[in-house]
Amino acid sequence: MAAGAIAEKFLSQAYGIEIVAFVTSVGKIHLPSTVTTTAPPNDTSNDDDSAEDPLSPDFLRLLSTVTRAEVDKFPTRCPHADTSEAMTQRILRAKAANDSVGGTVTCVIRNAPPGMGEPVFDKFEATLAHAMLSIPATKAFEIGSGFKGTEVPGSRHNDPFVMKADGSLGTQTNWSGGTQGGITNGENIYFRY
Repeated sequence: MAAGAIAEKFLSQAYGIEIVAFVTSVGKIHLPSTVTTTAPPNDTSNDDDSAEDPLSPDFLRLLSTVTRAEVDKFPTRCPHADTSEAMTQRILRAKAANDSVGGTVTCVIRNAPPGMGEPVFDKFEATLAHAMLSIPATKAFEIGSGFKGTEVPGSRHNDPFVMKADGSLGTQTNWSGGTQGGITNGENIYFRY
């Protein structure tokens, strides 16, 4: 853990890279902006091309603005007061029953340079997944819009490059979580495990 803290400090000071991780769910309690409406199983009434975006605008805003200081204000490390309190109560209920409950963590990496990774064998997201799945008890990994991206048409989910207001080149939506073709693209890298 000490080596990780030193590496993070070096990346921040030398390259301006920010890394912030926060809890997005405990049991069935989710940070509100991460949950989008889903239809019941086998319900095709919402199975059309006008389906909502895979992630909410509030969640995407949070990824751009959340700080470690905000996260550290809460014992659950969920940067949303009401959700954090509900998570605390859920954890205490599990403890009272001599049980446990799982959850998810979202991590965002800001200011990472474009071009890290390889297009075939050492894809950036594959290396990242390997590291995250090496954490004890981790059972899943998704990057960008993850599995929610499968619920929208490809024409809406594609991440075309556009010229941004500041004159830089970037992606229109960043549904890909900062990687394309196994290589970082300069956008925020975000993933959940």
